[in-house]
Amino acid sequence: MSVTALIVAAGRGTRAGGDIPKQYQSLAGMPILSHTLRALASHPRVSATVLVVHPDDRAGHLAKVTLPQGTILVDGGATRDASVRAGLAALPDGTAEVLIHDAARPLLAHDVIERVLVALCNHPGAAPALPVTDALWRGSFQAKILRLRAAPNSGACPAAEPAASPLPPAGRTPAT
Repeated sequence: MSVTALIVAAGRGTRAGGDIPKQYQSLAGMPILSHTLRALASHPRVSATVLVVHPDDRAGHLAKVTLPQGTILVDGGATRDASVRAGLAALPDGTAEVLIHDAARPLLAHDVIERVLVALCNHPGAAPALPVTDALWRGSFQAKILRLRAAPNSGACPAAEPAASPLPPAGRTPAT
């Protein structure tokens, strides 16, 4: 089975601050995106990489990034979902499974990738998640007063409980 890493790097990252998008900011001497690419491309089951970038970044920021050999570059869309769709449309022939990952999330361990791929053996999609240990609040605006109530949280992570997912999902591609 062929696994492709689809990395979405077309965002502007303005909430992170700085003069450049966060995926190109330096972490341990290299752009964050370089770390992300290396984490995914070095996994033994990942055979291809699709990188979705903002068109304005091709000539400037992207030149400082080390791309794995054979990386397919795709221009992103106006929204994240449009960028993901553009990346999905560029998957190489034979891709059976795709790992969709945010470029600004560089600290991805091989064991997390492996657990997601194992989950895809029995499910059409999978996403890593962590149990929520912080207090979560649900709110509603009524008469200009925000009313909050605590959300249930057992510390476990069953489907009905809140879970924080630091990573986008993965899924199988239609049979070719």
